Formats: sequence, structure tokens, C-alpha cells
Amino acid sequence: MAEVDMTTFFADGFAQGQLQFDTYAFDDLEFPQIDYDVQVKLSEYQKQQLDKIKTQLELVIKKTFPEFKLTEEPGFWQGVTKENNEFHNDFTFGDKFNSNILVYLEEGTMENDNYIEVLGVDKCRIYPLRGDFVWLNQQPQFEHRANNGEGIRRVIHFPYYIPSLDNKDKK
Repeated sequence: MAEVDMTTFFADGFAQGQLQFDTYAFDDLEFPQIDYDVQVKLSEYQKQQLDKIKTQLELVIKKTFPEFKLTEEPGFWQGVTKENNEFHNDFTFGDKFNSNILVYLEEGTMENDNYIEVLGVDKCRIYPLRGDFVWLNQQPQFEHRANNGEGIRRVIHFPYYIPSLDNKDKK
């Protein structure tokens, strides 16, 4: 895995990179619409790939933040809800995580109009490749929205709480 440029995480509200795993391992999995309460049944191989993804992500996190916690099991999502298509910040809306990472299992392109957009000082539209992750900074100055134009948009969601990102703890 290549180095992740954390400059964009602090300045623009996101960082991105490419993970090394079998991006086709989840193709036969029935992904629910975005819903926190739905658990999917994974094969042993899918569990191994999920652990491989999590290990790589946490190595990236540790390089900048020594203390962090996965707040819930990774979520498997398909599509975009109306609420997620509008600019929002999950942490300021009351979620337990202040940083989350989306791992993309489909390619986003200008043609299929599948992207994630982050709003900070500027607006950045990201068209992730299959196997890319987009790490969202949920500090209050950043918002994001997802778009599912045409075709399938499947992501694996990893929600983290990072104490040093919590502005409430800063004086």
C-alpha cells in the first residue's frame, strides 16, 4: 500500500488510498441498502479479506493517531439514501464516530456519476477506484455527501472514534 497524504485529511476533510485485497471476494454477497442494523453473513474467506482490509486501514491510522477505536462492526452498504445524498457531518449529527473510512468495491466515474464529495474550504469530488478507500474527517468544519448515479455503489464502512479529533476535548 502506498503512503497516504494526510495533508488533505486536515486541509480538505479526506484522505484516500488503495488497499491490497481481493476486491471480488464480496461480489456474491447481498449488500443491504445503507442501514446500520443489518448484519450480513460472511464466508470464512470474506472474513479473512475483511480482516486484511481492517489491518491495512489501522496501520494507516496509527501513523498519525496512536489512539483510536472502531465504534461498531464494519457496515456493508449498497446505494445512497436521500439523507446521505445531501451534505452532512455524521459526528455533529450525533453518531459515535468522528472519522470513518469507506472502502469502495465498485469504480466511480464521471460516466456512472458515482462519487463522494467533501466540502471544507473547497468542494472536492472523488471518483474512487475499485479497492480504494476514502477516509473522512468528521470534524465540524467538514461535510460530505455520496452520489449513486447509475449502476451499483457498494462500500464497506469502518467507523472510528479518534479522541484527538474531538474538538470538545480541545481547550
